[in-house]
Amino acid sequence: MPNQDWRTLFPNVAAIEVVPDSSSPSIALRFTKKEGIPIHVVPEGTSGSFVVAIKKVNELGFFNMTRNQLSDAIHLNKPKTNTLIWYLKIKNDEDCCRAIQLGKTTYYKYSCKSISKIKEIFQNKTMEEIWDVYSKEVLNHKKGVRS
Repeated sequence: MPNQDWRTLFPNVAAIEVVPDSSSPSIALRFTKKEGIPIHVVPEGTSGSFVVAIKKVNELGFFNMTRNQLSDAIHLNKPKTNTLIWYLKIKNDEDCCRAIQLGKTTYYKYSCKSISKIKEIFQNKTMEEIWDVYSKEVLNHKKGVRS
């Protein structure tokens, strides 16, 4: 595709800034919130939208903590960490947790966003209040105790 105009290659891009890089022939896109042309990130398949770029994320780089590592990061024991994971529905939050299949085993891996979510809850609730809800709804249910 030598000598093709960039508007032919990227018909829906309003502007391109070329920065020479002698390391290899490639294109790097950088999206910013406060400078350049306005863009909107929308879910795949949104009517009237088009793909400008596809971002690949190294899942194990982003979701880089086991439950034990998360526990260490928030300075709580494993049962309390499990309680917070349940209470905040962290396993259902795609920004905080990902079930990653390695071979035949599935591992739950947590991102740093889960730490922020946990710290945030402590602005309004104590661990004792959360544990009380967990023990009534989960632990008593497992024991067969009905309230």
